[in-house]
Amino acid sequence: MLVFSDGDDAASWLDRRDVLRAAQRSDVVIHAVTRKRGFRYPRGGDARTRATERRLFAAEPQLFGHLYLSQLVEETGGSLFIADSSELQEAFTRVVNEVRSRYVLTYSPNDVAATGWHAIEVTLNGRQGDVQARR
Repeated sequence: MLVFSDGDDAASWLDRRDVLRAAQRSDVVIHAVTRKRGFRYPRGGDARTRATERRLFAAEPQLFGHLYLSQLVEETGGSLFIADSSELQEAFTRVVNEVRSRYVLTYSPNDVAATGWHAIEVTLNGRQGDVQARR
């Protein structure tokens, strides 16, 4: 899914947490393009900071709404592109290139319940590159 947004959620009738949970349980990968001006990008960076941001958003989505778009793309394995109107074509091209370079990996866990979530980590062995995966 490709979302073009100004980064502000001003008209939703669904709770942001419900949208996030639905996206997590679906097979959709969400990419978003948002405007440069006025968008507050999350601090990002290390795993501890991102975990803290996820907890803050989950507890108070109205107070930490600036995390919503980045949480949505991160949880689904997509990307967030920040661009102004003159950079939209470049952003769209980057999304298309990401979609074209994706691989689909599947696995069946052993000795665990068939239902529920299972944490996995995807890494490259002996190669360089970026791994972007659903949480």
